[in-house]
Amino acid sequence: MNFRNLSWILVISVTIFSCSKQVNLVNPEITISPFEPAPLDTITANFVGELALDGEMVEIESYDWKVLDEGNNEIAILSAEGSTMKWVVKDEGIFSIRATVTAGNKSITETKQVKIEHNITSIHKYLAGDWFAEGNADFGGGQEWEAQFTIEENGHYAGHLTKLIKGDISRVFDTGDDNLDHPDKRFEITQIDGNGEALGVVRYVHQDGQLLEFGIKDMVFSNNYDTVNYTVFKGAEIHYEMQRQ
Repeated sequence: MNFRNLSWILVISVTIFSCSKQVNLVNPEITISPFEPAPLDTITANFVGELALDGEMVEIESYDWKVLDEGNNEIAILSAEGSTMKWVVKDEGIFSIRATVTAGNKSITETKQVKIEHNITSIHKYLAGDWFAEGNADFGGGQEWEAQFTIEENGHYAGHLTKLIKGDISRVFDTGDDNLDHPDKRFEITQIDGNGEALGVVRYVHQDGQLLEFGIKDMVFSNNYDTVNYTVFKGAEIHYEMQRQ
């Protein structure tokens, strides 16, 4: 072998090695707010940490943010400005937040997993809106009807029967008076059970003007939150399926 050629190989090898800098994150963390986010929350993520090249701290020049669902599909974010990113999640699940930081031609990624679960506030948000409802009950030989509901985010509602199919029921909650209003006439979700079903009460105005309530159980959303099924009960049970309008 020609020793002159060998020396060139050694020089090239050393040069390539010296240009390869080790990139590290120092004390990296992605923080989120709110601490326990739920569907429809605006979540703010912040990257905290420093970038080091060969052990020397360097200024981070850019941030690239991504949010991925459990199927590794990218979720659209609301905004990204430097070390801060905002997004709104539409459903429950485990999501991965990725922040890739760059200096020069070097980059490195930090990932944080976030579990999104419904809470009382998020259920109220999804319950708000205008609904076409189909109701049925077993009492009085069987009852079937159609109704219309308008529900506010705080749970206050207006409801009226629009069509009687079977039986003689004439109010959305049987003994209530649909034409009477009250500030506390509302749906109130109080908890979410281990099956992900919402529980609570619905208050209505009795024919004598007194505020009474039914319990709510088995409230479940489907069809991308455009359908909700639930049962109200106070002795007898009334079942509703509502379609968002």
